[in-house]
Amino acid sequence: MTATVAQIAKISQELPAQKAEQVLVFARSLLPSAKGKAESRKPVSGNDAWEKIIATPRHRPKLEAVRKRLHRLKQEEKIQPFDFKRL
Repeated sequence: MTATVAQIAKISQELPAQKAEQVLVFARSLLPSAKGKAESRKPVSGNDAWEKIIATPRHRPKLEAVRKRLHRLKQEEKIQPFDFKRL
């Protein structure tokens, strides 16, 4: 038992039963598990999460409809592609 765990256990004894249980559950969630110890501490950036989502091969009908509409408007010359040089 680490010193931190001992301190949390001591403090939780002074709390009402329901609050003590909540504190102990929270404290247990902070302890590193033996399984996947290194993975649980690796921070995940927002970009990694989005890359994983968009890399999944699944049908996206709304996105495909927008792509087709933009392509059609470009062919009809109602819109022009975005040009960064014009900014």
